[in-house]
Amino acid sequence: QEDRVPLKAPTPNVLNLPVVKGRSSDKLDSQDAASVAGSNKHSSRSAYSNVSSIGSEFINEHIPEHKKQVALIQSQMKAFVKGMVKGRDMSVLSVDGQLRTCTCSFDRKLRNYNILISKETRAIPLAKFREVFEGLEPEDIATPLDELCCTFVLENGECLTFRFKDVEERTNFAKCLQIIVDGHQ
Repeated sequence: QEDRVPLKAPTPNVLNLPVVKGRSSDKLDSQDAASVAGSNKHSSRSAYSNVSSIGSEFINEHIPEHKKQVALIQSQMKAFVKGMVKGRDMSVLSVDGQLRTCTCSFDRKLRNYNILISKETRAIPLAKFREVFEGLEPEDIATPLDELCCTFVLENGECLTFRFKDVEERTNFAKCLQIIVDGHQ
């Protein structure tokens, strides 16, 4: 085979600088440079910024839907974990249908689910969570459930039910908690 030397493409005049005949365009005098700088309506930085914006729109339009979903879930998980480490006021539903206000939280290492009621804290290892149900499930417990409930089943069969203000909040909580629980299995 022959050794081929790649041809060098001509360098485009990106900044649209005037080429002065009879001398190198690299050696513009100060008047020429000031004239060029003053006559350009868009600097190279503005041109790059416009290309960058158009590029971002193009990329966003062509990102596969599953990647958008992954980014959304990651964002929701980050907010969920941050809120739970800080502590979140919730309503726990007892078997007799009474709602009690409590504060639920995760420890910083995401090992325990802590429930604080009346200055008493119960720490439940997340590894002991078996399932997270939404709404009217599980059907075989005595607690009166509705669409706003989220019930955790622990490995010993105990169920803990929390009630949320709306279905969206319940769904987001259950989905995020299930991801955490799955990570401990």
